[in-house]
Formats: sequence, structure tokens, C-alpha cells
Amino acid sequence: MKKRTKIIVLAKIPTDIAAKARGEVSVGASAESAARRIAVKRIIRRRKRLLRLRRGLLAISIVILLGAMSYVVRGFGAAKSDHHYAVKTKAVDAQLLANKQIYNCFVTVGSTGLKLSLPAKFGNVIGVGFHQAERKNAYPMVPTVACFGINETTTTVRNAILSSKGPVLFTMSSRGRGSPFTSAADIALLPDSDVYSPVDGVVTLVRTYNLYGRLMDYQVDIQPDGHPDLRVAIIHIKNIQAANGQRVTRQKTIIGRMRPLPEISSQILEYLPHQADHVHIQVNPATAEDNVRD
Repeated sequence: MKKRTKIIVLAKIPTDIAAKARGEVSVGASAESAARRIAVKRIIRRRKRLLRLRRGLLAISIVILLGAMSYVVRGFGAAKSDHHYAVKTKAVDAQLLANKQIYNCFVTVGSTGLKLSLPAKFGNVIGVGFHQAERKNAYPMVPTVACFGINETTTTVRNAILSSKGPVLFTMSSRGRGSPFTSAADIALLPDSDVYSPVDGVVTLVRTYNLYGRLMDYQVDIQPDGHPDLRVAIIHIKNIQAANGQRVTRQKTIIGRMRPLPEISSQILEYLPHQADHVHIQVNPATAEDNVRD
């Protein structure tokens, strides 16, 4: 009997599989894998760069936004400040203009059309107190601006003077003289103030007299231009610089200096917040006697 021999035929294993089984990688596969890794690294690096770029742009945007907001806030504040300054400046300018108008013309005289300027340098007038002149034929004066009435309290007037940026006009209580309540004006001035002519005209009188029969005082009378029938009388002055027959100009010609009167308890002191002296002005008919009293 013949012996049978078994022949085993092994199937051929693909080369790449065999290589993998042996732990070997072909050169092409290795290059492909390396290319993929490089590509992945590039993608990662690109994504990181994009992320950093986005973060940088975000930071820049935030800085710009904050700067814009700060600028807007500052601009709003500056605009608000500018507006406040403009309003304040306009108020100051308006007050200054009003004060200049008062100094230029603080009263008109009755129905004569005569206008009187304040007889002092701009800024030197504290207040103007109207009262009854001793003479019943003295002309009433009509204030050209707001004026406290005769029934106003002295406290109200004092407070108004303290808070005012310009002269305060007020009418003082009755003296029982029977003359108009605004027929004379006591004009309180700062110490050592020069006294200016309140009208354009010619000096018709310069004299001394006894105030209340016991104090020597000076009186200057002026005939206003266009009003030969009127005399503007000014008293409580010293260092007289005006002469009889001299031509004077309102608010420019100095006729003297206000004189202190510590011996006299003037009614106007009740209305002032502090001690101050004054000059007295009234307008008389040209035919009236020369004598004038406070």
C-alpha cells in the first residue's frame, strides 16, 4: 500500500499587511502619514494664530470703545460746562448792562423829561434811598428800575443789598414833611468816593451852609442843559472842585468828594447792612431859595 503525502499550500499574504505584521511601514505610507501630521500641525498653528488675532482685535475694539465712551462723556461734560459757562456769562453780562443803565439814568424828574445819572464811579454805589425833601416844591423823581416801596421792611432791603450785584433802590418811610416820597434821594457810596455831576449843565451855585444848624456842609447847584427852570442840588460833599459858572459833564466831571457824617444819624442807615455815608440830591425850581436840607 502506497503512503500518501500531505502537501499544505500556504496562501500568499499581501506585502503591506505582512509589513504591518512585522512592524514595518513602507516609505510611501510613512511619507503620507508625516504629511498628514504636518498638515494637522499647520491647521492647529493657523487656528491658534487666528485665535490670537481675534483676541487682539477684541482687545483693540474694547480699547477703542472705552476711548470713544470716555470721549463722549468728556465731551458731554465739556458741553455741559460750556453751556453752564455761557449761561453764567450771559447772566453776568446782562447784570453788567443793567447796572450800567442804572448808572446812566437812575431816575427821571417828574414830567420834565430830565434824566439823572448816579453821581459816582461805576461800582461805588451801594443803594439809593428816596425820601421826602424838606421843600414841598421839590420835584418828585421816578425810578427807571425796580424800587422797593415805602411799606417794604428795612430787613428786606438790607438782604437785597447784601445779595445784589448792583445798586438797590428803595423808598424810605414817611418823614411827615408833606412833600412827595421820592422828592429827594440819599445815595450811599463806598468810602472816599468822588462825586460826579449827575447832569450836563452849568454850575450856578457853590456855597457852604449849616446842616441842621450845627454842621458846616457844602452845596452845589447845577442848571441842566435844556432846563433853565430847574436846579439840581447836591449836598454832603467836601473837597469841592466845581466853580460857579463852570460847565460840567454827567459822569465825567468831579465836583467834589463825599464827606463822612458820623455825627448825623441818617434815616438811610436803617436800610443799609453796614455803616455808609451818602450824598443827597434833589431837583428844585430855579426860583426856589438856595437853602437845602437832608
